[in-house]
Order: sequence, then C-alpha cells, then structure tokens
Amino acid sequence: MLYSSAREGEFVAVEIQEGLPVAIVGKGGTKTELRSLTFINDRKWHSIKLHLSFKSLELIVDGEVVKSSINSRSKVLQLKGHLFLGGIDDSTRSEVRKVTHEDNLPSEIVFTVKVAPSHGFIRRFVEAEARYIGTEQSPIKTFTQEDINRGDILYMQVEPNIVNDTFILDATNGVTDVSDIRMSVDIVPRLIPLQVSNFTLMEGASKALTQDVLKVSNRHFSGVNFVYSLTEPPQHGHIEHSRHPGGNITSFTRRQVEHEFIYYIHDSSETVADSFTVVANDTSLRKQSAAQTVYIQVTAVNDELPVITANRVLRVWVSSVTEISPGDLMAQDQDTPPEERHFMVTPPSNGHLALKSAPMKAVLNFTQAHIDQGQLLFVHKGAMSGGFNFQVNDGVNFTPRQIFSITARALVLSLEKNRPLKVFPGSSTPLTNEELQAVTNDISNTSNRIITFSVIRPPKLGRLAARQPDNSTVDISSFTQDMVNRKEVVYIQTPTESVGWEAVDSMTFSVASPPTSLDIQTFKIDISYENNRHEHNTVLLANTGAEVTEGESVVIDKSKLDATNLMSKLPMSQRSSHEVWFQVTSLPQHGVIVVGERNLTKEKPNFSQFIVNKYGITYKHDNSETTRDSFVFSAWLNPKGKSAQRPQDDINVIEEHFNITVVPVNDQPPLLKTKAPSLEVVQGDTVALRPENLKVEDLDNPPEDIKFSVISKPNNGYLAFKGSLNESITAFTQAQINNESIYFIHDGSSVSGVFYFSVTDGHHKPIYKLFNLEVTGITISLVNFTGLLLEQGKTSVSLTQVNLAAETNGKNITIHYQITRPPSFGKLLKHNEEVTQFEQEDLQTGSLSYHMSSLSSAEDSFEFTAFTSEANLTGQVLNITVIPLVQIGRGFRIPNGFAVPVNTSFINASKLASMSDSDPVFEIISHPKYGKVVRMVPQMSQKAALAESFSFQEVIQEKVALELNANMSGVQELNDSLVFLLKADNIQPAKGEFHFTVVPYEPALFPTTKNPVPATSSVPQTPVQTSRKGTASPDLSTTFLSTQQPSKKQQKVKGRNRWGNSNRTSIFSTTLGKPTHGAEEFPFRNTPVRVESYPQTNSNPLLIILPLLALLLLVIIFVVVVVFLRHQRQRKQSSATPNEPPSPCLPSSQSYTEQILRGTTVPTVTVTPLNPTCPGSPVLNRSLVSNHSSDYNTTDSNTLISSWSNGSPGMSSQIIRNTTPTLQKNQYWV
Repeated sequence: MLYSSAREGEFVAVEIQEGLPVAIVGKGGTKTELRSLTFINDRKWHSIKLHLSFKSLELIVDGEVVKSSINSRSKVLQLKGHLFLGGIDDSTRSEVRKVTHEDNLPSEIVFTVKVAPSHGFIRRFVEAEARYIGTEQSPIKTFTQEDINRGDILYMQVEPNIVNDTFILDATNGVTDVSDIRMSVDIVPRLIPLQVSNFTLMEGASKALTQDVLKVSNRHFSGVNFVYSLTEPPQHGHIEHSRHPGGNITSFTRRQVEHEFIYYIHDSSETVADSFTVVANDTSLRKQSAAQTVYIQVTAVNDELPVITANRVLRVWVSSVTEISPGDLMAQDQDTPPEERHFMVTPPSNGHLALKSAPMKAVLNFTQAHIDQGQLLFVHKGAMSGGFNFQVNDGVNFTPRQIFSITARALVLSLEKNRPLKVFPGSSTPLTNEELQAVTNDISNTSNRIITFSVIRPPKLGRLAARQPDNSTVDISSFTQDMVNRKEVVYIQTPTESVGWEAVDSMTFSVASPPTSLDIQTFKIDISYENNRHEHNTVLLANTGAEVTEGESVVIDKSKLDATNLMSKLPMSQRSSHEVWFQVTSLPQHGVIVVGERNLTKEKPNFSQFIVNKYGITYKHDNSETTRDSFVFSAWLNPKGKSAQRPQDDINVIEEHFNITVVPVNDQPPLLKTKAPSLEVVQGDTVALRPENLKVEDLDNPPEDIKFSVISKPNNGYLAFKGSLNESITAFTQAQINNESIYFIHDGSSVSGVFYFSVTDGHHKPIYKLFNLEVTGITISLVNFTGLLLEQGKTSVSLTQVNLAAETNGKNITIHYQITRPPSFGKLLKHNEEVTQFEQEDLQTGSLSYHMSSLSSAEDSFEFTAFTSEANLTGQVLNITVIPLVQIGRGFRIPNGFAVPVNTSFINASKLASMSDSDPVFEIISHPKYGKVVRMVPQMSQKAALAESFSFQEVIQEKVALELNANMSGVQELNDSLVFLLKADNIQPAKGEFHFTVVPYEPALFPTTKNPVPATSSVPQTPVQTSRKGTASPDLSTTFLSTQQPSKKQQKVKGRNRWGNSNRTSIFSTTLGKPTHGAEEFPFRNTPVRVESYPQTNSNPLLIILPLLALLLLVIIFVVVVVFLRHQRQRKQSSATPNEPPSPCLPSSQSYTEQILRGTTVPTVTVTPLNPTCPGSPVLNRSLVSNHSSDYNTTDSNTLISSWSNGSPGMSSQIIRNTTPTLQKNQYWV
C-alpha cells in the first residue's frame, strides 16, 4: 500500500499480509516489522496512520495502536526517490523483494517472547488438535509468522479492570534478528468505565451534576454521547433539567452533563444523607456500565423547633427510685441530635431528679440523650402527687413551658404460696413456685421487679444450695423469686440417719422488694420415704431394677433391692427384734427367681432382706425374645424367730414393682415372611416396594439392621432410592422398604423380569431368593359405561362421566375419545357444535350433549375409541335409548284364567298425550308369555279379539284387557311382562315394558264383582285409600289384591322360569320395573287390581238371574245347616270330660274367629274341606290356616273379605267360565 526507499538499502513500507496491515522499516542493516491485529479485508473503509521516529515505529489502524522500537545506530532515515501509494512499478518491485526478504517463508520467521504480558498471557490454537495450548501458568514462548498470519496467536486478559498491557518480542528468520519489538495491547473495556464522585450540599440546596460527579475517562469512549439512566432515584430529592425547573427526570445525556444542565435538588427534609444509582448506556456500541451509586452528604440547617412528643404521667412507688424512659418524656427535633436537646426544669415538688452515676445528687438540667440511655432517675420523697415544670431548647429554638406530673402509690408485697416441700430422704429437691411464691401489686413491671428471700435460720436436717449451669451446687443464704421459678434453689437432705421414716424440717426467712418488705416467715420441709417424687419410683432405699443378658442370670443384691429403711418405722428399742421380709405377689413372666437352690413359686414366694444382703437372689431369663420383665413384691417388718407372714393390714406393707431390662442376643436368624417376593408394575412405571412385596423379620434386630444385597440386577429396569430415581442401587434395608423409600423403575419393555438378592442381619448366613417383577401392559378400561337415557318428548340429553368414564394404568392419564361411527339419528355436540373427538375433561365438566335430529327411532348409538399416548380401546358402542313418557305401575299380581282390564293404574300416558296433543298409541312388540292382550267386546259379540296395538283412550275406557292362561301346576306365581312401543304425533317412539306377576285364582282371595264402564266415559286411575296400618284400601265397588312377598315355601319351587318372556331381553336393564318418569313415581307399591268376569257372547240374561237366585237359596240353606251343626258341636264339647285333650286337627277358636270376618249385608260362605281325619273342622281356604304357607297374610285376607262383604249386593255378580279351571292346592268345589 505504501513504499519509499532510502539510502543504503533503507526503506519504509506498508503492505497487507493475510488481511492484516504490516509496517516494515529497514534501517541500519536491520528490519523492523510491525503487524496490526485489526483485519482490513472486510470491504469497509479504514483509517491507517504510521508514525516513524528514529527509535520507534507506531502503526494505528482504526484507533488500535501497536508500537515497536527500532534497534539501529542510525538516527535519521533519509528517503529518496518516489513515494508509492496503492502499489509499486515493476522496476521497484525487485528492489522491494530484495530489502524485505520476500524469499523467506512465514514459517521461517520465529518470534520469541522476551518479556511476558503483565496482565494476561499468550496462547496458540493448534488446528490439528482443535485446542489451545498455553495457560496463565504456562504460556507459550515462541510462535511463527505463519501462526500470526492464520490468526492462531491470541492475547488472553486475566486481570479485570485493566485497559492496556505490553509485551516484548524478539524475531529472527535465521539470517537477520530483530530485537525488542514492543507490542502494546490496548484493551477495550467490556463495560463503559463509569466513574462517580460523592458530593456534599446544604439542606434544601441544589448541586450540578458535572463531569467531576459523572465521568468516563477511557479514550475509547471519548466523544460518545451515551445516556445516563437512574436505576434508583434519590429518596430525599430529585434530578431535574435546569431549563425545565420543577420537572423530575430519570435519564439524561453525557452532553447535558458536560454543559451542566443536570442538577440534584434536595427536598429540604431533615435528612443528612441521600443517594441515587446511575447507569451509562450506549445502544450503538451495545455497551453499558455497571450500576454506580452517588452518595450525597446533606449539611443540616437548624430551622426546626423542638417538639414534645411524650409527656406521660410518671407513676412511681412510694420512696422508690424510678427511671424516666423515652416513653415517659421525649422531645424530638429533626435537625438536632439528642445530645443537643437540652431540658431545663424546676425542682420537683415530691422528690428530685438525678443521674444514675449520682442518684443522691439533684440535677435541673439534662439532655434527651440521658433519657434515651436510661440515665435519668426520679427519687420519690414526700407527697403522693407532684411534678416539675420544664422547657426544651436546641441552642436556637425553645419550646413552651410544660408540666411533668408524678404520682406515687404504695408497693404491696405478699407471700402467695408457702406450702411444705416434700423431700425424699437423702435426695436433692428443688424449690418451685408451687411451694414458695411471693408477689407484688406491681403487675406492669413483674419481669423487672426483683423479690429477694433472705434466710434467717437455715434448715437443720439439710441445706439450701443453688444449682449452677454445670449442675454443681453452691450453698446459699439468699435467693430470688426468679431463681425459684427457674428451679435453681435446691434443698439437699443430709444425713439420712437422723431422719427415720419421716421427719419435719423448717427454715425462717424474710422477703423484700424495695421499697417494701415482709416480716419473718417460716417454710416447712416434709421429709419422708413416702414422698415419691419424679426422680424416685420407690419408697425403699433401693429398688433400682436390674439388667440381664438374654438367656443369662443376674444377682439382685442390696444395691439393687434394699428395704431396711422400713426399720425406721419402729422405735429404736424394737428394731433389733424385727427383720424385713419380701413376698413376690406376681412372678416374672419371662424368667424365674432363684433363692439359694430353689425357685420362688406361688406356694413359696418369700425371702428376707438378710438373704438379699448376704447371698442375694438370682433372676434367670428364659432365653425368650423379650426386652423387658418384672415382678411385683410386698415388703414388711416381721418379728425375728416367727414365720414370715404378710400382715393383714396393708398400711404396714409396701408393694412395688422390680423392673428387669433384658439385653437381646442376636441368636435368631432373619425369616422371610413373604412367600413369593414379587411386584406388579405397569409397563414403564415407577413403583415403590412395600412390605407386602418383600418382608423379612428378625426378632433380635430392628428393620434398619436387616440388609438386602442385589446379586444380579433386574433385566427390565433398576432399583433406586426415593429422591434419587436416576441412580441405580444394589443395597437397601427392610426399614427403607417399610418407609416405601425403595423404588423399581421399569425400562418400558413388555417382558417380565427378576432380580436375585440376599438378605442378612450381619451375624447369620444370608438368605438367597428370587424377586419376580411382573409387568402389566398399559390398558384403558371403562369404569362407567351406562349408556344414555333420553326422555320421550325431549331431543337432547347431557353426556357426563356418570354415563361414560375411562381410566388407565399408564403414566399418561389424559384420555381422548375419537368417534369412529357417528350416531344415526342425531349428533354429539360440544358447546352446541358437532364434534367427532372429545376429552375426559369434557365429560367431567358436562360440556357434551347428544341431540336427536331424527324422531323416527326409539334408540341410537355411536361407536368410539378411547386412547392415550400409550394405549387405546377400540370398538366401543354407547347406546342411546328413548325412555317412554309413561307411568307404569309396579307390583301387580294378576289372577290366572281371567281377562283383566288394563286401566290407567297399569300404564298412564296422560303427560305424553298432553305434550303431543294426540292420542298415544301402544304398539305391542311382545305379548305376555302366559297370555295375550285382547280388546274387550260387547256382551253380545263374539270372542275377544287379539290386540296388536291400542290407544291411550282405549286404556282410559278399559277396552283392552290382559287375558292370562298359564299352567300353574306346582308353582305359586309366575313373572311375566308386556313389551310395547309407545308412539305419539311429532314425538320419537319409545320402548316400554310392563311387569306383573301371575298368581292362581283363589275364590276367597279374589271374590269378583261387576263394574261396567261406559264406552264413552273417561276413567282415571283407580282411587286408593290408605288405612291406618299403611295398607292400600280399595274402592268398595272393586275387589283388590295387594302385592306381598313370596313365602319361603314358594321360593323353594325350582325347575321353571319365573319370568314370562324367557326368550326376551329387557330393554331397560338398569330401570327394570321402575316408573319411567322419576319426578312422578307412583305413590304406592301395593297396586290394586280389579278382577272382572265378562259373560260370553252366547249368554242370556235369564241364564244369569236364575242361577243366581238358586245359588242364593242354596247359600242360605247351607248357612243355616252350618250354624246348626256348629251349635250341636259346641253342646257336645261342653258336655265332654274337661281332661279330654283337644283334637290336633282343629284350629283354635281364637284363630278361627279372628280370620273369619262376616259382613252385614251379604252372607259369608264358609267352605269345610272333607277331611276324613277331621270332617267337622271349618276352614277358610289355605290362607286362613295358620300352619299352612300362603301367598297372602291373614290381615290382607280379612280385609279383602270385609271389603267384598260390605259391598252393595246389587253390584256383585257370579264368575262364569267357558272351561273348567284346574283345581290348585286346597281348592274345593262347592
């Protein structure tokens, strides 16, 4: 780019090598080469400056400076000839090659680091290894020109906040050496080096933010007009622009600071300091500074008056010294410290003010600092009420004069509790506030008031001591109530010989809490072996219990069991003639007690203290896996020379427990309680091992000591600890299994696996076992799948999780539903929009509904697939069924062999008729198995016609009947039903089913009447009255049969289908036999059935009247004969011997009379069965005999007979049959 030659081969040149500008100076036979680190082959304009002096060479490229010294004796470089810019001619090129050694390869020019950088190091990139070599501890020392040309040499800065560095190189090409090449490194800061200075100003003044406060001195950022932003504005002032006074700004530029336009304005508050935080930012350079905080010192101006903020009446105790606190008296001044707020007072009228340093020296001047530091005291003397005047000043300003009031009252000290201290002989017992407590009326200052007890006469049988923090004791003669509350005061009883079984000690003391005190008080101390405190569980000298190793023995001697203190109950003269005896009243459960060479038994349970003292007794453990044992004993004083006998009086007997601790021995191996260790895991799931999967018990060791080791790991997953599920483990304990801390993580494969493990307690041989890991595939199952029920007359119904719900055993519990076959007569809607896919959440929120768009079908369905990301369930069909809008009666029992009219108590479609404004039609889908539906015909017409359909109007008019002809041989009842399709105008059809029970016809239970109904009349459902007992009472014109539960005998009849249509499936499996309209369910379960007998078409009125008259005559004659016979039998029975037993076949008179109810209008006919063993016994069918099974109870039968007998005679008629019905059990022709 530049070349100029000088004399004797000297020259200066600038050329581009590998995109980098290089300056070369030949001088005095040496060549100095200076290479810039800024690439200029980026097709942009660049500024290049070359400074040449007789000692140094400086090359500046875009502000980046590199320097090098020139080592030559020649001081002046004399140029000659042309100065070439941008290139050279051919004649000059050979000269340039000669002086610049163009024949040298870059790899031949070697640089050596003579002086390393001070704040960094040099490293080189090795392309073959794709890594850098050279570290801060071991930087590279040499590199070549070729390394520089490839850009492999890097300077790495290691010390922060440094903006320049230098290092010196030596260069050689093997021919010429260049020494002391100084390389200057100009480090451009990563952050704008913002520097701030703190300043001071007067309260309420302002200060310009000049370059002395905010400055950036680095030359790389000179001239850059970056923006200052306040990240934290000042708290007691604001920043504003001088040309916009009063405005609060949060950002400003560097140029505005240079022109002193930006000011900090203090808010004149009584503050002594303020601060704000600022950041410099330049978007063009994409640089910003670190946040810097400017701290402002505010010089206060004394312009505020002192203010009295507290002047409370001081309440003191008579003759007391009381501290005056800031809550009692305080003066505040925002610009004056407490030391300079001076109080000037007049002498108090009921005492004097003083400082703590001199309580008896009165003062009339003090500061707020004295009050704050708790140095000001008031010493009361004289009147109960008084005070002083005071005034406060800060050296400049004064407050108005005020009065400080002081009132005094007397302090009352009382001994609230003074109870005897119960002490066990020879023990140390603490005094508590339950035994000794003194209080004052100073309730508000309880924590600070000190109450002192001073001992005047110490106790004689012990001493008082204070327990130290290290549990040692120090004798005391005074103590405080606070020490008593903390249980630090201890009474130590000694010696025990002077006590006996019990004794009383005492001490006298005085109590004081200045300025008051109490007179001398006495405190009693009750010393007795019967004082059983928390630290003593015995009244004996020793009952410490014993410790024994499992299966071994332990000697119980005097140190463990000593009852000699019982002797102290006796006078000294009698003690030598008595001894202590023990009797074991409850033997140990897990061992025996050996005295000498015999075992203690219930028969011989005694031993003496003498034996214990001399030989001891032995407890032998039975080697059971127990950790505790005990025995109960009694101790008493027995005269010497007499046989040991327990006194009858329990007062003289001590009874206690002797506890034995058994140290277990690990002599039992662990036992595997799980017969087949296994775990069921869902494919890809994580499951915890529980005790039911793997349990090992050891009677000698806790679960923590039962350790498992995995010998061969699972082949379909791994074991891990809870909380570290990514790390496989091979060892764990039974305790971790019990805590559910061991998890098995399945790898997602479909195969089951095992792992082989061992378990041991550390003392016995390990147990080896296989643990099976049974893998269950991910499935989806339907937990709710009831189908949809759409009420007839409606076109939509909600689809919720009650109708359809699925669950999965996989991890992904989000279940989707895809409709594979849509409904044929409607569509599925979500928020009134048709959908083909929905979620389980839609079912839970009730967002789905089915809408029937075609009213031509009684049912619909759609097919769907339930799936997750892990499994699917296909081919599922949800049925939608239309339920009829009809009230269907339940529990009807219809007699066999009759045509029973169907009325509105059977089926009632009045609501559907009202909704559709039409006459609903019942199309028969299936007739009853044991009969058929017929249309009722006029009396003179032919046989009743089979009905395939009928209207609701015909039901109202009772023109349709159920005609039943079932073979009832061997059965008492048969279940049957009628299936129909209910249709109405402009409403979808619906299938319905009417269930009833076929029962045999029995004349006594089904007396018939005739109740003709006009063809044009509208008959609503039969009225039902309720009796007091809750049974249905029928209309007097109709005979009813109430539904009853079948007897046990009837339930035993087998071998025959009880339901009529055995070849049909109910269309309502979930609502079988229930009313279809839940809101209007029938109010009765015992449904009345009116049984009518219609004459055949070939009958004549005379054929009816004449037989009735004849029958009535026969009935009258029969009744007379029966009455006569009964009268004769009663006469015979009255004349019989009293001791003659009654006939076993005759019913009791009570049962007979209770079961036969006779009407007053129509005579009752009693049928007598021709029983050869008892020909004269009257029986009213099998329902009136108490020991015969029946379909109906006696009460119902009586009610039916009474209803029939009370009816109008003109309304009754005789049953006429075409064929002779089959006689059932206990049926007789009359």
